[in-house]
Amino acid sequence: TNKVIQYHSMLIKGKEHCRWIDENYMTMGKAHFYKRDYYAAVVVFEYVVKVFANNPVRYDAFLWLVRSYNQMNSVIKTGPILDLLKHDKNMPRRLIPDYQAVLSDYYLRTEQFKKAEEALLKAVIVTKKKTTRGRYLYILAQLYEEEGNLKKATLYYFRSAKLHPSYEME
Repeated sequence: TNKVIQYHSMLIKGKEHCRWIDENYMTMGKAHFYKRDYYAAVVVFEYVVKVFANNPVRYDAFLWLVRSYNQMNSVIKTGPILDLLKHDKNMPRRLIPDYQAVLSDYYLRTEQFKKAEEALLKAVIVTKKKTTRGRYLYILAQLYEEEGNLKKATLYYFRSAKLHPSYEME
């Protein structure tokens, strides 16, 4: 990604004229995130938000920015970003499941378990990918079990197992 950005970027008067540069920056930020270099990931995602303000990739960068801040236990910075995304009418529909999952993670880290359950339920409803939906159902079951509601926990564990998860998940 560094080579592509270095050799092909055409940033003229604050506007990028190469259509692949935004995705390369996102790949770079995700790589930093998965290497657990969250500070570098935050820098890259903030750059994407700033430079590509009129591009839908901006919303992806916001979500990854929230994930990075959550991993750094800096939830104070994630609240305003989530509010901004909640009230933004231009957010792509494909990102709604990811938004709900990130919102649930935020609520879990701030110990607002009821809101986390609601956000996870919404994420389960709108998520199309079966493996991801199974994961969300499993986390939801764990939340209900922690709460002491064993009836609902059993129901969601069963629903998760019904989706034929991987061996480790099962």
